[in-house]
Amino acid sequence: MTELEIIQNAFPIEIQSEVNSLLTKITVETKISHKWGIINKSHLISFVRQNPDFYSRTRSRIYSYWDCDFRRQFPEILKGVRMPENQRYVGFRLLNKIDKLINDK
Repeated sequence: MTELEIIQNAFPIEIQSEVNSLLTKITVETKISHKWGIINKSHLISFVRQNPDFYSRTRSRIYSYWDCDFRRQFPEILKGVRMPENQRYVGFRLLNKIDKLINDK
């Protein structure tokens, strides 16, 4: 029996949903961390600087996606309080990394 099957048999649907959400979040964050480590940062900086409209549109889409699907799970903007980095919506964290990279150069 797999770990997921054990969880499905042992816990109510609400807990299963939370576990699945957490596992998905961990998987996405692991992939982003790995990709961020191998990306050519100078190429990214050049691309963003040469395509400001594209980056602005991408930023708008990330905020829109958060607003539609993750606003309740990650209410950081609504609270007006800066959340600890590891508790922020992953799209915002990625934008912050890119912004910091661009502003540091």
